[in-house]
Amino acid sequence: RASSRLAKLRLYLSKSLASLEDALARDALQQCKDRGSDETTGVIKSCIIIARFLGDAGRFRDADILFDRARILAIKGGNKLFCAEVSLYCAELLNKWSASYPAYSVETMSRSAEYASEAAQLYEQALQVPAGGGAAQASDISIQEKYSQALYWKGLNYSTLCRLGGAERCNAEVACATARDALDKCLNVRKAINASPAKIAEVQFARGVLTFCIAEAIGAEHLFKRTPNKKVSADALYAEAMTLFNEVYEDWRSRLGESSLETVKAITMLGTCSSKFRGPEAAIEWSKKEVQIREEVQGKLHPRTQQARRNYAALLEAIAMQADNGDPSAAAASASANAAAGL
Repeated sequence: RASSRLAKLRLYLSKSLASLEDALARDALQQCKDRGSDETTGVIKSCIIIARFLGDAGRFRDADILFDRARILAIKGGNKLFCAEVSLYCAELLNKWSASYPAYSVETMSRSAEYASEAAQLYEQALQVPAGGGAAQASDISIQEKYSQALYWKGLNYSTLCRLGGAERCNAEVACATARDALDKCLNVRKAINASPAKIAEVQFARGVLTFCIAEAIGAEHLFKRTPNKKVSADALYAEAMTLFNEVYEDWRSRLGESSLETVKAITMLGTCSSKFRGPEAAIEWSKKEVQIREEVQGKLHPRTQQARRNYAALLEAIAMQADNGDPSAAAASASANAAAGL
């Protein structure tokens, strides 16, 4: 009985706090309306800045809540560019949030893909760009850059949806085609505005992710179910993805440095792709490098660092299991990896 009363009290307090928060939000919106659009703009900008800071720190849930509030304000204020900006950051945030867990969530990635699509559509409308990615004729370079970034995240997020088998309103085939189209447009826009080589390399990275995701989708029979020898097809795609990731890694390392978080994205995918294509031994050094850089740059407690450590531990375990099954090369790799890890 006591536990039942406590549960009811918690529910009552939760509802009361929610009602209070709604009332404060309505009051804030009314004040913004009374004071004019400048006040609303300031609140939205503040929400975006703080939310991005929280996202970089790995506090994804808190950032998501702030972005949602900023989005409501932008929609109510009728500011399409602010709506586009918040949707763009939401697409990025949800992607990174999902990447911090052992498995991607179809629901989260579906939301992330929809946010990216919304951002791309709003920026395209702002630029009055005809279908086909002809943003080079638009005058506002800043909006074109954000448009290309929305297309980049649209490509990445739909690639992941393809890998997962699609979602309720988008099967794997549609997700794959959508991702490819978005990345083609992104590259066209960036070339037209003379984007930096690092930004061109970013599109190549996303194409590598798409290629990897198609290989995964074929293996899981989400794509090309009638393909007679799925392993041969998947391995060819893994090899193609490895080539793209290696090229991007070398480019980013030379331009941005080994410890750049852009460079570590390539390292992450080199490890992931190596493990799928050639086994855990081929991936272990990449995984170790990722852990070292993330610990240095993001800290040991950051969700992405913790996920990198989980991946590294899984590779060590896989190598140890191969060694137990009598694979001499795996036994040597296991001893070397354990020594490097201090185990």
